[in-house]
Amino acid sequence: MEVSSEFVVSCPQDTVFEFVSKPSELAACIPGCSQLTELGDDKYGAVLEVDVAFLKMKFDVTVHLVEAKSPNLLRAVMDGKPKALAGKLTGSVVLQLSEVDEETTHIQYVLEQSITGKLGGIGQSVFRAKCVEMGNLFAENLRAALLHPEEASS
Repeated sequence: MEVSSEFVVSCPQDTVFEFVSKPSELAACIPGCSQLTELGDDKYGAVLEVDVAFLKMKFDVTVHLVEAKSPNLLRAVMDGKPKALAGKLTGSVVLQLSEVDEETTHIQYVLEQSITGKLGGIGQSVFRAKCVEMGNLFAENLRAALLHPEEASS
């Protein structure tokens, strides 16, 4: 399943890239992401909590940053296992930044994910809707963190 979206932030491209290149800053903008741990070699562990339909799920995920080209590209791969159900979550995400003008950055992301096991039986349309919702929240959180960094760090 692939989900993509784009949005604009009122912040210079270099500043946005510097922010999203810091895993702790980026993770704070991802809805349901907690317990970020550096594992070494650009790999990170985290817990991702997601409410899908009638289920509340927690995933132990590992994210590997596989490409970073300043100031316009980040690419990561991930895999995870739910804490209570059988199944597996794998995927990749590409975050592309482009300058609109000196003070505005266009952000586009593409998330590809695969869900197997009992989780896959819930239905891709339900997961797609949740991914879109989480993407919209991510955009809101990222905008807020970039516009008001003093509030995001407190």
